[in-house]
Amino acid sequence: MTKARIGLKLKRKLGLREKISYLNVIIELNIKIMEFEEFVESLESLPIDLSRNIRLLRQLDDKNLQLRQECIHVSDKFKQEIDSIQKREHIKILNDIQIRRLQLADEKVVLAEQASELCEKHI
Repeated sequence: MTKARIGLKLKRKLGLREKISYLNVIIELNIKIMEFEEFVESLESLPIDLSRNIRLLRQLDDKNLQLRQECIHVSDKFKQEIDSIQKREHIKILNDIQIRRLQLADEKVVLAEQASELCEKHI
């Protein structure tokens, strides 16, 4: 006897309530399978998303290091300068550099929070 015939015999012997219950179980299983497949798909993208965030964090670090070097260069000029007007100009440049560095730090915090949320979502 084939599986199809056995299934038909089982279905014929079931009453209406049992058939509805059987169908509900099948529907619930299908929903669980679909949820599991979606979860697996989201896990597959996790390494890509994390590596993108890490790459962006490294780029922000590189920009910050460049700004740091620029800051050192301007501060060296400031130390050598005698003219007070030029000193004020160097201070203004240093303030602008520090503002940009703080903006980069804020961006890094946002990226780190995103990476953390990605990981927490999959735990």
